Amino acid sequence: MKTKNYIFLLLFLMPFLIIGQKRVAEEINNFKAIHSKFERFSVLEENANGATSESIKAVKEATFATINLNEIQRIQDNKYQTIEIQIPYKGALIAIELYKVEPFATGFNVNTDQEKKCSYSKGVYYRGIVKGNDDSIAAFNFFNNEMNGIVSSAALGNLNIGKLVKKTNQKQYIIYADNNLLIDTNFTCQTPETTSETNRTQNRPQSANIQKTVTVYLEVGYQAYEANGSDMTATLNWITSIFNNVQTLYNNDGISIALKTIFVWTVDDYYKISSNYIVPAITNIRPSFDGDVAFIADIDPEGLGGQAFGIGELCGQGNVAYGDIHLDFDSVPNYSVSVNITAHELGHLLGSHHTHACVWNGNNTAIDGCATAYGGCTTPVTSPDFQGTIMSYCFSNLLFLGFGEQPASAIIQHINNSDCLSNDGNENCMNTIGTIEALEVTQNSATIAWTDSNIINTQWDFSIVPFGNAPIFMTTTLSSNTIENLTPNTYYEVVVRGTCDNALEYPKHSRIFATQGDNCNGIQIFDTGGPTGPYASNVHIIRTIVPTIPDKKIKITFNNVNLMPFADQIYIYDGLDNNGPLINRLYGGYPFRGSAQNNSATPATIQSQHPSGALTLEFFSRPAPFNTTVYNGWTATVSCLNILGNEEFGDGFIDYTFGPNPVKDILKIKSKDLIKEVKVYDIDGKLLLTKEASKTEVDIDFSTYKNGTYLAKLFYEKASASFKIIKD
Repeated sequence: MKTKNYIFLLLFLMPFLIIGQKRVAEEINNFKAIHSKFERFSVLEENANGATSESIKAVKEATFATINLNEIQRIQDNKYQTIEIQIPYKGALIAIELYKVEPFATGFNVNTDQEKKCSYSKGVYYRGIVKGNDDSIAAFNFFNNEMNGIVSSAALGNLNIGKLVKKTNQKQYIIYADNNLLIDTNFTCQTPETTSETNRTQNRPQSANIQKTVTVYLEVGYQAYEANGSDMTATLNWITSIFNNVQTLYNNDGISIALKTIFVWTVDDYYKISSNYIVPAITNIRPSFDGDVAFIADIDPEGLGGQAFGIGELCGQGNVAYGDIHLDFDSVPNYSVSVNITAHELGHLLGSHHTHACVWNGNNTAIDGCATAYGGCTTPVTSPDFQGTIMSYCFSNLLFLGFGEQPASAIIQHINNSDCLSNDGNENCMNTIGTIEALEVTQNSATIAWTDSNIINTQWDFSIVPFGNAPIFMTTTLSSNTIENLTPNTYYEVVVRGTCDNALEYPKHSRIFATQGDNCNGIQIFDTGGPTGPYASNVHIIRTIVPTIPDKKIKITFNNVNLMPFADQIYIYDGLDNNGPLINRLYGGYPFRGSAQNNSATPATIQSQHPSGALTLEFFSRPAPFNTTVYNGWTATVSCLNILGNEEFGDGFIDYTFGPNPVKDILKIKSKDLIKEVKVYDIDGKLLLTKEASKTEVDIDFSTYKNGTYLAKLFYEKASASFKIIKD
C-alpha cells in the first residue's frame, strides 16, 4: 500500500519570486472597478469552549468558533455575486472578499453504482482573496446549515475552516493553519518521472489566456463515502468543496478546468488494493468516462498518497489519477492536504513533471533540489527554507503560490496542444469506447468486440497489428469483427476509435491480447519484449492459455521473473478470465519468487484446476521512469497435464466413449469403469448440471441448452476426466 515516507510537500516559491497569474485577485479588482457591492457577513463567532480533547491533541494554536446559521442561510438564499465574510483567528477578524463561481461544466451529472443522473442540490461556491492582499487566495463553499473553506497567504499560511468532526455536531467549527497540525501529513506521489512531454519549451512566458477547458470526472471510493456517514449529500458537498479549491488554484494560474461528472461508490469498490495497481486497473475496469481526465478520490488507512498514470495524458489512454484524500485528522477537518494531492496528480495528467525533473529552464535542468533530480542533471542546491510549488517535493503549505511559472506554462501548452479539446470546453472529444474484448482466440484467429456509449457512432476506425507496429486503420460498421490469418503465440494490439462531430482528434483506446500457441507442446511464452528483450511500459495485458488437446490442463513454469520492483506484477488466475480464483502473484526483482507469501528460490509452477484446464495471466507495467534499470520481464514454459484427480494414473487409465458430438438432444457416455458422477459446465466454467450416476452408462439431456461449447467432467473413485461437447 502507499507509504507515508513521501516527502511530498506543499509547494511554492517565496513571495518575492511569485510570477503567477493572480487571476483571482484580478477578478476581485474588476468587480471593484464596476462598483460591485460586497455584501458583508459574520459567518463565525469565536467560542473558546468549542475545543475537544481530540482537536487539542491534533493541532496547536487553533481558533474555535460557532457558525451563524442565519448568515449562512442568507448566502444560500440570495446567492450574492460578491460578498465579504469575517473569519475569527487568534483574536482578530480576517476580512475575505469573494465572488461567486460555477465549478461545474455544461451537462454536469452525478451517478452511483446504483443509479444514474442522481439529483443533487448544489451549494454556493466562492473564491477570492484576503481583503487588500492580492498575493493571497481563498475559496469557500456554503451548503444548507454548513460551510467550509481555505484561506492562504504568506502571513497566515493555509487556514482550514471547517466543522469539528464529532457526533451530532452542527455548529462547532475550527480555524487553524495546517502547518500547526501535530500529525504527519506528508504523502507519497507514486507517479513515475518518464520521458514523456520533456521536449516542450517549458519556460515559455505566460502571456496569453488559456484557450481550452479540461473537464474532470471524479470517482469517490466507498471508504470515502463511509467516512461521510454513508450520506450522499455529505459526500457530494465534501468532494465539490475539494474541487472548488482545486479549480481556484488552477484558475489563479490561468488554467481552466471544470467538473463534469461525479461517480460515488455506495458499495464496496476496487480500491482497497495498492495504489500502484488502482490506476492501471481502472483504465481496464472503466475505459470510458464522462470527462477528459479522471481522478479517483478515496481513503487509504495506511497512509496518504497519490498517483497519476502518466505525464501529459490528455487525449491518451492513461488519463486517470488517484488520490488518498482524508476528510479529517483525529476529528480535525482538513481540506488543504486533500486539495494539494488532487491538484498535484491532475497536474501530472495535464502536462507537468515534478520540479526536480531534468526538463526545465530551457536546458533540461531541475527547478529545485527538493528531491534528487530525475533525468541525469545535477541536483540543484536548495536552501532549507525554500518553498516549492504544487509540483514540488519541498515542505511548504502556501497554496497561494500555486504552480509557479514554468509548470503552469507546461500545463497551458499541453492543454492548448491537445487536439481532443475544443476551445470552449463544451464539445470536447471524449473516448466513449468501452471494454475491448478478444473473444474466441485461437492460434490463427480472434473475434474483436467492443461497446460504445455514444449511440450516435455507427462506424469506427479499427486496427489490429502485431504489438509495437504502427496502427493500420480500416473502417467498420460492425462492433464485432473476426480476424483471420494471425500468427500463433503472438501479441497483437487492437485500437478502436469513434468519431467526433467537431472534427477533433478522437482519444486512443486500445487492448493488447495474445493468440494461442501449441500449448501442449512445451512452448515458451514471454512478455511483450520477447524471450530476451525488456518488456513494454505502460501496458495492461490479460492472456488466457487453454489446452490444445482434450482432457488436459495447463501447467506453467516461470523460468524467470525480472520486473520493476514495487511496480510491475503478474497475477495468475484459475480459469478462462481474471474473474477466477487468484492462484499466485509474481512481482518485481525476484527471478524465482513463487508468490508474495513464498520466499523460496523455487521456480513458480502453476497448474490449472479449472474444468476448462485453462489459466489466465494478467500483467501490469507502469510507465518507465527516467534512467530506469532495464528489466527483462518474464519467460515461462507452457505444457499440459492429464486432467485427472491424481496424475499417477497416466494417459489412457480411463477408458470411456461419448457421442454424438456435436449433440442435439441426448449425449450418451459409456465407460469401462463405474462413473460415480457427471458434471456439465458452460465454456466460462459455470456449473450447469450435477448428475449422480454409479453406472457405466450415463445419458445427459442437452436439448434445453443453447448452441455452443460445453465441458463435461466424469468423476470416478480415484480419478476424473473431462471432454468438450458442441451443442448444435
